[in-house]
Amino acid sequence: MIRRPPRSTPLYSSAASDVYKRQVHGIGFSEVPEGCTLDKAIELTKVPESANIPGMREMTKEDVPQVRALLSEYLKKFTLYPIFTEEGIAHWLLPRKDIVQTFVVVDAENKATDFVSYHIVPYNALKAGIEYQVTFPYKS
Repeated sequence: MIRRPPRSTPLYSSAASDVYKRQVHGIGFSEVPEGCTLDKAIELTKVPESANIPGMREMTKEDVPQVRALLSEYLKKFTLYPIFTEEGIAHWLLPRKDIVQTFVVVDAENKATDFVSYHIVPYNALKAGIEYQVTFPYKS
């Protein structure tokens, strides 16, 4: 059998709020790093409450062609990449409550220059017979 190296490596991260971090550590879903208090762990992974990026707004249907062009151009730097249709971009990236959130950054001419997206992932955790639901945003 010939084993070949993987073509890609999955990468994801969570930028959860302090409330989520306390919740997941409180039920044992996530560990506090050794030698660190919960407050210190939260401080080390803190993200700003707002982005404060000029021109940033929620993505709309009208943004789909521009977002597709931005993503397609970015993906071309890889040897192996998916080719998205506008329908695919709309399906995967248009904001849907409790599923996906996408923001675009537009310039003065309302042309998209950047975008960011994250998916909302719910988890159920069981501790001492009590079920907890924890929701995380994961970058797309």
